[in-house]
Amino acid sequence: MWCRVRQVLREAQLPWRGVAWLQHKASSSTVRSKLAMPACVDRPSWREIMNVVQSFQLMSSVRCIACLNELIGAASEDEQMDEMLQDARFAALLDNISNRAYGFSGRETYLMLVSLARLPEHTWNAANAAFPTERAVTRLLDRCLEQLEEEADSLTATQLCHFGLLLARFGSVSADSGSSKEESAALRWTAYTTVLAARAMGNSMRGKDICLALKGLSKVPAYCDNELLASIENLAIARLEYFSPQQLVNVFYFTTILGVRDEKGLQTAVAQRLTPIANLLVPGQLSLFLLSLALARPLANSASLAQALIHRCLEIAHTFDVQDAICTLRSLCLLAVFPVDLVRSLLHQAVKTPRTSLSDRENNHLHQVVISLLYEPDAREALSAVRSVPDIWEFAYRPDQVVGEIARIRSPRTDDVATRTESKMNALLSETSCLAGASMMRDSRIADFYQLPVLVHLPGRCSVALDFDPDTPPWLPEVVLPTGPWAQLKQRHLELWNISLIWERTRAWPASIARGGDDAIADSCAKRIIQLVNDGHGQSHRDLRESTFQAPEKK
Repeated sequence: MWCRVRQVLREAQLPWRGVAWLQHKASSSTVRSKLAMPACVDRPSWREIMNVVQSFQLMSSVRCIACLNELIGAASEDEQMDEMLQDARFAALLDNISNRAYGFSGRETYLMLVSLARLPEHTWNAANAAFPTERAVTRLLDRCLEQLEEEADSLTATQLCHFGLLLARFGSVSADSGSSKEESAALRWTAYTTVLAARAMGNSMRGKDICLALKGLSKVPAYCDNELLASIENLAIARLEYFSPQQLVNVFYFTTILGVRDEKGLQTAVAQRLTPIANLLVPGQLSLFLLSLALARPLANSASLAQALIHRCLEIAHTFDVQDAICTLRSLCLLAVFPVDLVRSLLHQAVKTPRTSLSDRENNHLHQVVISLLYEPDAREALSAVRSVPDIWEFAYRPDQVVGEIARIRSPRTDDVATRTESKMNALLSETSCLAGASMMRDSRIADFYQLPVLVHLPGRCSVALDFDPDTPPWLPEVVLPTGPWAQLKQRHLELWNISLIWERTRAWPASIARGGDDAIADSCAKRIIQLVNDGHGQSHRDLRESTFQAPEKK
């Protein structure tokens, strides 16, 4: 790679300083070359590269991609990405590449996508362009994705499976303002999954490829159909003996997110292979495997396996980093199991990282753990133990520092359905006896943390709420909960607060909005709410929370 870039930049007459740096990078693989070359050679800045590489039209496609990758890398390393994005010359370079992108092969187009994936996420949305280059980035991405729709079968197995991850990231990018992002994404995923299914049937994928494919599909589960998943499962079972422990854990987790719940299939086979080596798993593997078991319940022997994993976690809790500690704590919350020593040890590990160093996502996940400790009846002993250590509790309980759920799945269409549902429910309040005394709440925020699009507050009874599920595939049974840990913990916490939650799967909606289509969806949502109220659902939770619903008090 470095030799190729060095040759390209030499032909482009890059100053000696930049060429010397590339020579140093290319030759630093051996001890002899490290001693022969200067210890520190300045890397050319992105401006220097831009000054000498402005004729992409004259370069071959491979050299063009290599130079673009080096340009983005230099700006990223110097922390000057925004400055480069504001430069009109960079937009011109991207436009030049877009104009000749149809001449790229499938593999070259894939390499271009890998390079563009290094750009900040805000550059992919042309509708909210803040820099001149953002529209150019969107046009180039759209063209690359369009070309790979037709040439995905030319990729190697590993490239194809990694393309699924890129598609999960870029799939809704569209340069055509008149087209629907959802429709563009659906077409691209259809083309990708067709080629992927053929590769799976042809047994041309290794363990690494299977993990990459499942990871990409788990990012957007709605585009994975049952037949494709079955083909990948059969291939994985046939090659399971060649999987490493990390690959086994990854396969278990990704299939769980995709909604697989089997008693004699891939998950059971993976669990059987991992059980004998449970005491050898490292923290990252333990935390992910335990989370998968918590989400995949019920599974044969899952209770005994979970206990073995919990015992192993307690043995090596002092080696967990903050991410693995939080993941394991959320798994315990999903299992409703709170071993005192383990909870205290994992929170102690998390304390070692300043709370301000955690991302918003990690802060939200930690706050979910705190909610479980505060409100789960079985967590009282663990809560007392944690509160007895002031440093740990002060670190964990910071409700004012969490962002909470900020409309993570809102879209114009879900807003429209929620508004129509609210209108229909308001019209039914005076006509339906079971809704006597009820009040409607739109965009409610519960405990200043969870967001609910529609909430029907029923005094003296269990309230009912409607939420949207954008990920669960429509082919899974309605009784299956959303497959992600966030949604499952959200439902559990709302039940503890006397709120029954209805999930509306947006992927089951027609892709095109027919006349009156959203009105029919709102009718269905309203009927489901009334049916839940009529069935008296939620009364079984009164032993957990005797009082009627109110925002949980801070403790």
